[in-house]
Amino acid sequence: MIRRVASAQGSRGVACLGALAATCAVQIFAQSAVSIRFDDGLVSLLVRDASLSTVLAEWERVGGSKVVNTERLASEPLTFELTNVREREALGILLRSVPGYVATQRSLQLADRSSFDRIVILQMSDQVRQPHAPSSVSAISSADSQQLLLKLREVAERESARREAAARAAGVAQ
Repeated sequence: MIRRVASAQGSRGVACLGALAATCAVQIFAQSAVSIRFDDGLVSLLVRDASLSTVLAEWERVGGSKVVNTERLASEPLTFELTNVREREALGILLRSVPGYVATQRSLQLADRSSFDRIVILQMSDQVRQPHAPSSVSAISSADSQQLLLKLREVAERESARREAAARAAGVAQ
C-alpha cells in the first residue's frame, strides 16, 4: 500500500510536470515567431503571427541593419515564408503597405548579414510634405550614387554647351 501511495504521488508529480510542460509548449507555440537568415544578398524569412515591427526588429538584430521609423507601423499579425529571395525584393514585399522607404547599401558586404546598412521607413507625414515621392525607393549604393552624380554633371555640361552653341548660332544669324 505504501508503494501504491508513493506511486500515485509520483504519478501526480509526473502528471503535474507534464501539464506544466504542455502549458509552456502551448504558450511558446502561441507566441509569434520570426526566423531570418541572410546569405550573400539573399534572405530567407519564416514569419508566424508576427507584426511588421517584430519582423523588422529581427531583420535589424540578425542582419545588423539600422531600421528607422517602425513605431507607427501596422500591428496586425503576418504569416508567410520567403526562401532565398533577393533582399530588395523581400523588403518590397514586407514594406508594400508603407508610403515608402529608403534602403542604403552597406559599403562592406558580409555573407551572413543584410546587404543594407540602413532602412528608413517614410511616414505618412513625410509623404504629405513631398507629394510626388515614389511609393518605394530602390536601394542605391554610395558608389552608384557617385556614378549617378557624375552622369548628371556630364548631361548638364552637354546641355549647357548645346545652349551656348545655339545662342551663338542665333547671334550669327541675326
